[in-house]
Amino acid sequence: MESMKRLFALLLLTTATVIAQTDDSSAPRPDLCRDPFRQLTNAHWVVSFDLRPLFNWFENRQGNRPLGDWKRLIVTTMDPSGHGLLVANSVDNKVIFLRNYPFFVPKKSTIDVFAVALDEVHTYKDATGTEQTAPVFDYGIPYNPIAEIEAAGKRQAASRSDLSENGLRQRE
Repeated sequence: MESMKRLFALLLLTTATVIAQTDDSSAPRPDLCRDPFRQLTNAHWVVSFDLRPLFNWFENRQGNRPLGDWKRLIVTTMDPSGHGLLVANSVDNKVIFLRNYPFFVPKKSTIDVFAVALDEVHTYKDATGTEQTAPVFDYGIPYNPIAEIEAAGKRQAASRSDLSENGLRQRE
């Protein structure tokens, strides 16, 4: 009988804890603050971003918000499409193309991300087969700046080695 009372008390405490937990949509979710280092690219340039100040601001909400071009999107996934995802914005249910999102997510999953709006549209066919367009947002390509620096150093060392070997061959 005593063990039943303990079990009942534990069950009651667990239920109360679960009920007390609310979904605060303004609180950052783990997937929101992924990949602090990202690159945006096109045919002519590569721009690297350190999103850590934005992540920090979002967690603390103190001072001016940095990196204003990076918008928070809470979206529901629809379909993978090329190099991104078709998603529906949770605010107005408009379809958006999220480029370079590097994670697999099943359809109808909610994701919370920072992305940059581009001056582009993505063309897709809706469920009826009608061609539609959607604005393009870019998640960016995650990268590791330390690995980039190390790789650049190795390329530079290899280049110097090639130059010195070619110089020796030309003299012979």
